[in-house]
Amino acid sequence: MKKFFKIFGIVLGLVVVVGGIYAYVVFDAASDLVDAIYNPIEREDPREDELELGYDPISILLLGIDREEYETGGRSDTMIVVTINPNDNSTNMLSIARDTLVTLAGRGTQERINHAYAWGGTQMAIETVQNLLNIPIDFYAELDMSGFGSLIDAVNGVTVYNDFAFTQHDIFFPVGEQTLNGYQALAFVRMRDIDGDFGRQGRQRMVVESLAREIIATGMTRFQHIFNAVEDYMLTDLTMDVITSLLFNYAGAIRDINQFDMQGQSSMINGMYVQIIPESQLLEMQTLLRRHLELE
Repeated sequence: MKKFFKIFGIVLGLVVVVGGIYAYVVFDAASDLVDAIYNPIEREDPREDELELGYDPISILLLGIDREEYETGGRSDTMIVVTINPNDNSTNMLSIARDTLVTLAGRGTQERINHAYAWGGTQMAIETVQNLLNIPIDFYAELDMSGFGSLIDAVNGVTVYNDFAFTQHDIFFPVGEQTLNGYQALAFVRMRDIDGDFGRQGRQRMVVESLAREIIATGMTRFQHIFNAVEDYMLTDLTMDVITSLLFNYAGAIRDINQFDMQGQSSMINGMYVQIIPESQLLEMQTLLRRHLELE
């Protein structure tokens, strides 16, 4: 019996050592890949106090850049602001319609919010969102939509619930829960229904929420596979330390996601279709997000 425990102890020790080496190798490889997509943006930081990562609520701006539809360098046709509070274990996810009328930071012109990226790239997009919502944007993640499918395939698909049957890009989406691969998911989020861009936003949030859950559930062991899939399509100022903190300190909050949007009044200004957000609705959303970030 003593011999058995001795052998068992040796085997257990080997498992721990090998596991530790494997975890280090995986983490080291993931760090290299994060470095490859790391792209810090100099911008105004409206926070009065320095962010204490792991304890303070944080905000992340998710940008989906569509370059195929435009002759310019692309526009941010998907804009989702995510606030994550580890203290009450909740996450808020706000979709901003691409046609929302705003004053562009640094230009002073009133245009659609997706023009911010076209005129001034990520910096103008971030600062415009900060001004609109009166909150700091701590981090951003920018994904070229041509790499969207690769990311979803890397986590073995996303699960969504479809409210009504429709066909998009020759793909039939029945009513009910279904798991979509990358190509299917891209068609799913691009479809516009009778609700126009708002229905599209709802599907985007659904896919992003499912994707976030899949990435959290994946853990470190498949991170290299995930990063390999998006390395050529993604830019972010999330460091490996921040990503690790998201996995360990904010994971509980990401499991409870509340979804929001702002529905404005449709209007034509200088031949341009826009959504004008009522001041009362905008103030309500600003207050909600600032409280969630514990700024007031």
